[in-house]
Amino acid sequence: MPIVIHQAIPYVRIDWLMSTGCWETIGKVKDSEIENAKIRIRKAIKNPSYNLFGNNCEHFARYVVAGIRESKQLQTAVGVATVGTLLYLV
Repeated sequence: MPIVIHQAIPYVRIDWLMSTGCWETIGKVKDSEIENAKIRIRKAIKNPSYNLFGNNCEHFARYVVAGIRESKQLQTAVGVATVGTLLYLV
């Protein structure tokens, strides 16, 4: 049965997929990267501290899948806020 691993406050939580509702898939671990993903997930579980700007749930998921901690949602929000601020100042 598939599981969902959450980067949650204050720790990493594991739940059965069927008990968590719907999820959007943002990336998939390639067959050739499964062992590396397992290593990254073990590292991530050892450092579960949540941080909205540097270690949120999307950072966690992208790190496990691709080895890069980034949040497209956060990047979009910062971009929109910056443009809004610039328009306000003009």
